Amino acid sequence: MNHIPYKGSGQAVVDLIAGQVNSNFDTMPPVLEHIRAGRLRALAISTPQRLPQLAQVPTFEEKGIRGFDVTNWYSVMGPRGLPREIVARVDEAVRKAMNDPDVRAKLDPQGVQFGGPQTPEAFRDFIRAENTKYAKMVKDLNIRAE
Repeated sequence: MNHIPYKGSGQAVVDLIAGQVNSNFDTMPPVLEHIRAGRLRALAISTPQRLPQLAQVPTFEEKGIRGFDVTNWYSVMGPRGLPREIVARVDEAVRKAMNDPDVRAKLDPQGVQFGGPQTPEAFRDFIRAENTKYAKMVKDLNIRAE
């Protein structure tokens, strides 16, 4: 395989559908409707469990690729030192939006999964764990920037 760096999903998906590239590793929102319409075929999901939007698509674990847990996540971040009261207000607003049935009804069909860290502190710990996981992977695989 050759890695082809794209600036985003848009052109990568267009090239995949057109047959200019043979595969793509992407998040669900840009590809889900193409999969449902039969323009793309999902081979595996990188999350630990199957996703309800693509329940027929196996996980990498089910395909025999062990320990491959790459989960897409979204967050709202601010600069270091942001006052706690502002963090709390933003956190409250985001929670309210994510629990709004209208918002969920729009995001769920796009493949957005709800869950993950529930507090700013839990998110901080999650980011630290992700950094540790990927730093170990880079070291173990002797990955170097070219």
